[in-house]
This record gives sequence, structure tokens and C-alpha cells, in this order.
Amino acid sequence: RRVLALALAVRAAALSTPAAPIKAPLARAATFWRYASPVVARYLGDQASVALKERVLGQCLSDEECEVIWNDSHETGAAAARRVVDDLGGFYVKTGQIIASRQDLFPRQYSDALAGLTDFVDSLDAATVREVVAAEVLRPGERWEDVFADWDDAPLGAASVAQVHRAVLTKKYGGREVAVKVQRPGVEETLLGDVKQLKRLSKPLRGMTPVDYYIVFQEL
Repeated sequence: RRVLALALAVRAAALSTPAAPIKAPLARAATFWRYASPVVARYLGDQASVALKERVLGQCLSDEECEVIWNDSHETGAAAARRVVDDLGGFYVKTGQIIASRQDLFPRQYSDALAGLTDFVDSLDAATVREVVAAEVLRPGERWEDVFADWDDAPLGAASVAQVHRAVLTKKYGGREVAVKVQRPGVEETLLGDVKQLKRLSKPLRGMTPVDYYIVFQEL
């Protein structure tokens, strides 16, 4: 049987409190920068130090000497990145998983620190999920059983962004087995805020790293 994916955008006003509390956008941004600011300052300081030695003092550093300087900063930055993920979760877990899997783009220290991240969380309660799906899917005058012949209240998986339920549509809608993806409340605002902070973080570091991470985070 073919499985279809139905992506449902959750309306926050129609939902009860999510399974895990999410920090308000400003508090979330403040926490992010509490960890990130010292890292940015260290990278900028290292860059200024190298430039001073090479341009002003005429001391040309070898590749090995530069690597030692940057490795220390990478270790500090990687530890801070892991604390951000552990503290804030959500989209930062997704970002951490990407970083851990792309050692061709990110320093080894970051990939090592963020390895093994999981994104499993408690699921939304069944009544809330049904309320959301009904509001998004049912047409005026339709009942639940008019659309779904079968529905599994236990999700196939629950992550920080969404959870997925198995269902079977009625013959009226083709009788097919489908996977229904239900977004968590407020996740879109949180996600956009997290991406905004990542872009702000990477922008002052443009030109200092082999990869333009500002462009990388623009694509998220």
C-alpha cells in the first residue's frame, strides 16, 4: 500500500500547552547569545592576533601554528554549541545533527561535540492532535469518520518540530494509508527565530572560515 504524507500546519490558538515548554523568543535569543557571544569574541580576537603578527610585526605563522590557534577556538565553540543544543533543544537539535553529519563543512571539534544527538520528545496528547487535524482537514459539515476510516492515536514518531500518525482514508478519499504530520504549536515562530540567531552569529565571521556559514544557514 502506498503511504502518503499529509503536512498539517498547526494553529497555535487551537492547541493546548505543548508537551515540553518552549522559551519565549526573547528569552530564547538571550540564552543563545549568552553562550555564543564569548565564542564570536574569541574567533574575532584570534583573527586580529594573527593579523597583527603577520602585518604589523612581520611574523609569518606556519600552518601548524595557525591550526593550534584555531583548534583551541573550535574546542571552545564546540562546547558552547553543545550547551545551546542541550539547553534550548528544538531546531538547534536539527542544526546540531546537520553539523555532526557534515564534517566536510564544519570543524571536527563541532562534529564530535554534536554527535549522537536525538530529537525525540513526548508526544502531544491524542485529543489535541485530533482537534488540530479536524480543524485543518475536515470540511464544513464533515465528521471525523467521513475522512478517516482508521487512525492511530499513538504516533509513529514525535520530534521537536512535529509528530507523525498513521491513518487510513475513507473510500470517499481514495481509501489509502497515509502518514499525517502534525506540527507542534508555535514551532514556526521558534524555528524562524532560531535561524535568525544562527545567521546573526555567522555574519561577523564571514571571510574568516573556509566555508561561508552565513550562506549555509541562509539555506536552512
